[in-house]
Amino acid sequence: MVNDRVNAKYACDYCNQEFPSPKNLQKCGRCQSVQYCSKQCQIAAWRIHKRGCNANPRDIPEEKGGHEEKADTTLSKWIDAWRPCLEAWATWAMGVEGKPINWLQKNWCANIHIPIFAVSDLKFLIMISLLIELEDRPEPTSAIEQRFLLRAGAVVPREKIVEYLEEQDTDPIFIQDFTNDTREPFAIQIVVMAPCQLVRILWFSVRDWETRRAGDNEHLADVIKRYWVSDLKDVMEEGDVVASTKFPERMSMRIAIENFFKSREICTDLKEEDEWLKESKGRQLARRTEERSKNVEETISPSSTITLTGQ
Repeated sequence: MVNDRVNAKYACDYCNQEFPSPKNLQKCGRCQSVQYCSKQCQIAAWRIHKRGCNANPRDIPEEKGGHEEKADTTLSKWIDAWRPCLEAWATWAMGVEGKPINWLQKNWCANIHIPIFAVSDLKFLIMISLLIELEDRPEPTSAIEQRFLLRAGAVVPREKIVEYLEEQDTDPIFIQDFTNDTREPFAIQIVVMAPCQLVRILWFSVRDWETRRAGDNEHLADVIKRYWVSDLKDVMEEGDVVASTKFPERMSMRIAIENFFKSREICTDLKEEDEWLKESKGRQLARRTEERSKNVEETISPSSTITLTGQ
């Protein structure tokens, strides 16, 4: 299952409540990049949002402004392009898709020393973050999707994020606001750290977690755990912002390759994998077509009894 909220563009960027249309949402008047369902949500989000709020990044020529302003605008544009993909990768990295809640509780609470909450909810998610650390490309490109490379990716306790912010001499008020900013139990946080000490905090809802967990990807959870970082690095290098739609199929192919070579971890080329997937789908289609043709032939074969009327 690919991470797709009911309609991600119709969700409040603070409380993550979803709506069937944009009528209940109001965009930030300055940056036009976030939207809220109420004045209360906008006020509550401002403590964190103000750090990255600037004029609409789509409307700002990158050549204008100083170096820091240019870097800030570039990052905003990059996130605008990559956000759906990052949200999908966050659910896979945290195991939200495919793993039962008692596994999630035991895994994250034990590994990062956070309290174990009631097994009926996902409150522990507010204690962890998907950390995405970016770096500039050695050879810059004009394509916004390819402006950054993934330096590191990990699921970490939020206290580690705080430690990093403190090391970077971040405004103590921002750090305190970050620490106090907790959302609903079904919210996942992504922290994007970029060159020039830029930080972006993204939230999204997984209220449909039970549906995700009951989906078709449970058997992929273990292989995803081994490959999600390396594959995210590869797709960022390619600038493939829709890679999340292909990721589950790639992981299924990875399982087949591992089984064939009797290896727990392998290195493959994503383009080559996609070609294998196309060939596999082609063979499956040919097989189904052949089976249908055979069924039709059996239905109308000479051995069939046909009654002609009027004779």
